[in-house]
Amino acid sequence: MSALLKLNLAVQSRVELVDYVCERVASFLRKLNFGDDDLYAIDLSLREAVVNAMKHGNGFDPALQVSVSVEVSGADCTIRIADSGKNKKAVLKSQAGLLAPNGRGLLMMRTLMTSVEFVRSGDGLEVVLRRCAQKSPESVAARMPGAAYRSHFTY
Repeated sequence: MSALLKLNLAVQSRVELVDYVCERVASFLRKLNFGDDDLYAIDLSLREAVVNAMKHGNGFDPALQVSVSVEVSGADCTIRIADSGKNKKAVLKSQAGLLAPNGRGLLMMRTLMTSVEFVRSGDGLEVVLRRCAQKSPESVAARMPGAAYRSHFTY
């Protein structure tokens, strides 16, 4: 049985923090031997989901946070992105097609990830991205001290 490894981040709804979030997640996953293709797919999807949470969920209000939780078990990576729920009327509009005025980000995430789910969580919305890695990071996970690695950052 693989250890469950975790990384938790919380950032203000400021676009300039998107790179920070993605770099932290990529660094975490790289240490677990996730390959370039997986890292690329996760990075693009994560960027889209974080910006959507900041824009549509929090209205770019820097007083509101976006939380990102990464869990890795074996080759499975689950990332949860949650907004603070300022915009209670935010509606998912998945318009399939590259020429639609909106929805290309959702289309991209669904193409790149193994699965994408949307869950109403309290007042906010949580996006759950899942990707099954092409190469199992289990060998590195087994060498990690303790059953769970936790890292918490708030900016």
